[in-house]
Amino acid sequence: MTAPERKRTVRLEKPNMDRVQIRIPLVTGDPFASLDMLNICQYTLRSYANAPCYGFKGPLVTSIEIDLADKTVAADPRKAWTDVATALRQRTPTAALGTYISGAHLRTLGMMTKYPPECIDTTKLDRSATLSQLSPEGDPYVNLDSQTARIAFANAISSEFKSRQQLAGGLGLNFLFLDNIQHPGAKAPYCPQWPNTLDFLTTLGRQIHNLGAKVVVNSTLSPWYAAAADIPALASAVDGLTFEIPLHPVWCRPYLDRVNREFSAYRTWLNAGMMIGLYAVRGAGQTDQDVANEQRFLAAVAMLVRDPGQAILIARPFHIPRPEWFDWPARFGAPQGPYTVVPGTPVVLKRVFANGEITVNATAASNVATSGSAVLATFH
Repeated sequence: MTAPERKRTVRLEKPNMDRVQIRIPLVTGDPFASLDMLNICQYTLRSYANAPCYGFKGPLVTSIEIDLADKTVAADPRKAWTDVATALRQRTPTAALGTYISGAHLRTLGMMTKYPPECIDTTKLDRSATLSQLSPEGDPYVNLDSQTARIAFANAISSEFKSRQQLAGGLGLNFLFLDNIQHPGAKAPYCPQWPNTLDFLTTLGRQIHNLGAKVVVNSTLSPWYAAAADIPALASAVDGLTFEIPLHPVWCRPYLDRVNREFSAYRTWLNAGMMIGLYAVRGAGQTDQDVANEQRFLAAVAMLVRDPGQAILIARPFHIPRPEWFDWPARFGAPQGPYTVVPGTPVVLKRVFANGEITVNATAASNVATSGSAVLATFH
């Protein structure tokens, strides 16, 4: 079996390499008693004023991106970024805030669509560090199979991150959100050898740690499909991982052994102190309700695998009210044991908590038509 093609969307501590847990200090209780995470990027900043109580609540924000297509802020995107970051800190001062950079390719300055820029500028690396092959967006890939290019790219990213820390000032940047990290199990126009990718991430992680921050990576890796050695290797290289098609609906959810394998990977990373983020990516023809059903399923998955204090978070839109699952960890209370398989069912899993239980039908969640019935959350 070959791995399925992955649909892509266009879109902190002392300086050492020890595993350092992302922990957001709240006044009391579980620092990750909320399950939701945010990416704040919108065509117009008016949306922030319309929904401040929605968009600035949550333990983690992967990035604040100012869209340069918004003519109302294009003249001074730096001020717009500072205004949004200030509003975030005023409403949720303990949230972990990241900044987005692509970890695969470069882009010319005039082609950037976001502020801060979504890619490293092509002028920051020698031409010999890039490949002639271009990304689907027409950007040159960095040759991560070259040690010289890997080091130069890591240096350029850490330098850019440092400049963004200076921009943020007292608002603080807690982590680098590095996108487009390709795993050989997924189809991509260019996919570096996995040991070379890990070497790049380790080199970059050391530099970002030296700046007092962490590295969270968005990867095409499919945990149910990856080689067993790839799972702990990532725990040694980065501080967090996010996935855009977790528990693949076709290739993973209908099969109990694959679901268990993916859950085992999550447990390995969570026990190593890492943050995991799960995205519900809208498919062709899907409605807002379909996406909401997927988010609720992923929230239930988080409850099946997390222990108190562990950070497995579900991405949600910032412009609508927080969903009813966002505070499940606090409402359900402590788990009374690991999840179990409901006897006589294909892939139905249950976990009991102090204040209730959650049952997840992964088979139902593999089909949009039945995904709305995939989760049963019952409180005592």
